[in-house]
Amino acid sequence: MADLEMTIEGGIATMTMNRPDARNALSMDMRAQMDEQFHKAEFDDSVRCIVLEGAGDHFMAGGDIKNMHEYLGSHDAAETQTYFLHRIHNLHTMMF
Repeated sequence: MADLEMTIEGGIATMTMNRPDARNALSMDMRAQMDEQFHKAEFDDSVRCIVLEGAGDHFMAGGDIKNMHEYLGSHDAAETQTYFLHRIHNLHTMMF
């Protein structure tokens, strides 16, 4: 199973974060996958709502700090800021 999976059934898109060993902490790759899946759901007329769930015993621990540290060490600060602002803007646009 991938780190993030989405199923659509009966108008409900269910996104499952599947990193139970890391308490479903969001890696940078998972963030990009989530953004892509949100866009798929946004433009699918059959989707009426999105449910987020975590595999295992935990919903989500938050961001994967180790992964973010590695990402920040290999990317420009301005590029990273743009990356996060773009994703926040996309979520806001979808909701309203």
